[in-house]
Amino acid sequence: HGESDLGKNLAEVVDQEQTAAEEHQKISQENQLTKTSKDQDVKYKRNEASALDKEVGEVDGDLTNTRSEIDAALQAEGSLREQCVEKPETYGDRRAKREAEIAGLKSALDALENHAAMLQYPQ
Repeated sequence: HGESDLGKNLAEVVDQEQTAAEEHQKISQENQLTKTSKDQDVKYKRNEASALDKEVGEVDGDLTNTRSEIDAALQAEGSLREQCVEKPETYGDRRAKREAEIAGLKSALDALENHAAMLQYPQ
């Protein structure tokens, strides 16, 4: 009776060991598939990150060029505005022009009066 229990226990242990080995093999295969999948994901993500870094560099370059073009356009616009927009004269400028005009008119009047006086009184 003892030998049959021992044989029975041995058969159970062997069966449990085989089941555990099969389970281990199954889990190992699943883990290997998961690892391979994750490695591919990492590879894909690295490639995607590299492509995005390159694109960011290109967009930054485009942004810099666009800003330079905008700055140049704004500078040109400012220059054109200076040339096209009439600036109002200051009070001092208007006054100086009027005083010069009055002085010129007085000088012309004096010259005309002197000339008329010489015409009236012949010598």
